[in-house]
Amino acid sequence: VEEKPTKTLPIKDSNQTVSSTSNSHGSADDSTLTKARPSPKVKPDHDIKPSI
Repeated sequence: VEEKPTKTLPIKDSNQTVSSTSNSHGSADDSTLTKARPSPKVKPDHDIKPSI
């Protein structure tokens, strides 16, 4: 009987971890997208430098 409650607790923790992980990934994705935006700007700068 103890095993069932024990399994249930890990499941709840897993769900909470998944939610936290999803939020963390969401933030990480936002950071990646934000970094990705400056990256394209850097590429044109490099293209402009060779042009000069």
